Amino acid sequence: MSDHDPSQRQSVQARLPMPASASVQPDIWRLLTDAIYPTASSEAILLAIDYCRVRGLDVIKKPVHIVTVWNAALGKNAETIFPSIQELQTTASRTGSWAGMDSPKWGPLVTRTFRGGAWVKNAVGREEWVADIEESVEFPEWCEVTIYRMVDGAARAFSEPVYWLEAYSTTARNSELPTEMWVKRPRGQLHKCAKAAALRAAFPEECGYYAAEEMEGKAIGDDARVKPAGQGPADGGAPTADGANPRDADAPPDHGDKPNRGGHSNKEQDKANRIKGLIRDLYSRTPPDIDESTLDPQIVTLGKKFVRRCLREACWETAAEYIFTNPEKKFSGEARTYLLSVLVKARQSIPDRQAA
Repeated sequence: MSDHDPSQRQSVQARLPMPASASVQPDIWRLLTDAIYPTASSEAILLAIDYCRVRGLDVIKKPVHIVTVWNAALGKNAETIFPSIQELQTTASRTGSWAGMDSPKWGPLVTRTFRGGAWVKNAVGREEWVADIEESVEFPEWCEVTIYRMVDGAARAFSEPVYWLEAYSTTARNSELPTEMWVKRPRGQLHKCAKAAALRAAFPEECGYYAAEEMEGKAIGDDARVKPAGQGPADGGAPTADGANPRDADAPPDHGDKPNRGGHSNKEQDKANRIKGLIRDLYSRTPPDIDESTLDPQIVTLGKKFVRRCLREACWETAAEYIFTNPEKKFSGEARTYLLSVLVKARQSIPDRQAA
């Protein structure tokens, strides 16, 4: 029997259990959960499956995206499905009256510095809110795409200019900072939005909905974009469309503003915030004295390694966070207290300018 006989392959569990209502085979479900939509919930994946079934589309080709957007009615982020730009083009083509598309026209280039906060991964791979990020982006002021549709036997042109500043996605509702994709591909993302707008103009009945590329980082039922820092009135700004006062642009967003990447819960974020608070005060405390002879020699050796690395790389907060979170389950209890005390003693024994 061949070693590559599919019948002999060991079964691999999907990231999410397959609901009874899923109208796909188990291998397709695993492909959807683990490769095509690796961070989405079961409910959102089922919506994508149902959408594709009704529309006669192949869900494996990912014609729809699952996008996390702020839903003002729910007061939180919610997973929502939106068609991709390719799906809009497919729909237009299926009408039989699609007659082509021109190359995009571009407005003048503009350079602007954006300020705000974003969720970024720290040295130990944990996402944390960084409030004071600046990003300079060069982008075209506008883009226009012309779509042709056969009307009464003649090709008619439809076009809609789309402006970069009105279309780009932000890292959070209280930030003017563009998302990573809009920084890396300022022309490409705007081009997709312009194509979607032109397709809606040419095929209003068939393509009368927004594409995923347009909706990422946007809000549903919340028409007011939070103003950047320094542009609001002295009292903190007018209420947003959902009735809440805008927060200080340097303040971290609510839990609802952070995309649910990988299923992190509010409880996990609360724990992370408590750890950050402990780390902020850690190096100003008086460390406890612990008898090293009562500890595992490997823990003592590990403490010396932590100190050497911190002295070399000035990574005091990162090292403390690693010890607090203990991601590899190597130490806890007295061992963790000892490692933290070793770091505090070492940090307090050197001048601030050397430790920074």
